Amino acid sequence: MKKIILALLVLLFLAITYMYLSTSLFLSVLQKNKAKQTIIENTRNELGEFTDNIGYKAKKITDRAGLFSVEVPSGWDVTVLGPQINRISGILAGNSKKGIKFGIIVSEEKRKISSKDKPLDVVVDSLNAKYYTIEIPKLARKKMLAVEFSDKNKYYFLSLTYNPKKYPEGQDVFENILSSFDILDVKEGVKINSIKVISSDLNPVQVNVLVKGEFANSCTELGEITEEQEGDIFSVNLYTKKNNNKNCILAPVLFEKTISLDTIGLNPGEYLVDISGITAKFKIPEKTE
Repeated sequence: MKKIILALLVLLFLAITYMYLSTSLFLSVLQKNKAKQTIIENTRNELGEFTDNIGYKAKKITDRAGLFSVEVPSGWDVTVLGPQINRISGILAGNSKKGIKFGIIVSEEKRKISSKDKPLDVVVDSLNAKYYTIEIPKLARKKMLAVEFSDKNKYYFLSLTYNPKKYPEGQDVFENILSSFDILDVKEGVKINSIKVISSDLNPVQVNVLVKGEFANSCTELGEITEEQEGDIFSVNLYTKKNNNKNCILAPVLFEKTISLDTIGLNPGEYLVDISGITAKFKIPEKTE
C-alpha cells in the first residue's frame, strides 16, 4: 500500500513539474513572439515614415498655352512661363534652399544635349522619349536628369538639377513627375473665319484686330496668344485649351476676340497682320504736329 501511495506521489510530482515546465516554455515562446511582433510593427512604422518622407503632396500645374499639365511637389515654388523667341511655353519650379531646379520648356527647335552616357528609351504620356543623365562639373556637386520628346512639331524638354547628397530622392521625384505629365487634348490655332483691323485716331495710333472664328466644341476656349514681328509682318498665333464645361457640346461654337498689336515705336508705313493664314493690312501714318 505504501508503495502504491509513493508511486502516486511521484507521478503527481512529475505531472506538476511537466505542467510547470510546459507553462514556462509557453510563456517564453509567447514573450519571444510578442517581442518579435513588436519589432515587426516598429519596422513597419519606420518604413511607413520612410515612405511618407519620400512621398509628397503634389500640385497640378497647367501651362499658359494649355499644352500640358504636370504634378510637382506642393512645397516647390512655380513660375509659369509665356512665349519668348523660340519658346512656345513652359514652367520653372523647385526649391532654392535645397538647390532643386526643375523646368519644362516647349520650343520649336530641338535642344542640344551633351551627355557621356547614351540616353535610355522611355515613354512619356504614350510618346517615345529619350532620358539623359548629364554630368555637371564636380565642383558643383550636382546632377541633371533630362528627358526630351516631340509632339506635333513641338519639342518638349524636361529637366531636374539637384545635389544627390542633399536630395537623394531626386531621381524618384523626377520619375514621378514624368509619370504625371499629360499632354492636353488641344490643337494649335483655331478655325479663323475673318479678321478686321481697327485703327484708332490717337497719336500714336493704336491698332486692334477683331478676330472671328469658331471652336470645335463648347469644351474649348482661347489659351495663350502670341505675337511676333518680322519686318513689316505681324504673325499672331492663337492656342486653345480645355475649359471646365462638363456638359460639352460637340458642335462648332462661334467666338470673337479683339487683339491689340504692339505698334509702339513703329515707323510710318504699311504693315501686314497674319493670323492662321488670313491676312489684313494696316497703315501707320506719318506723325503730325
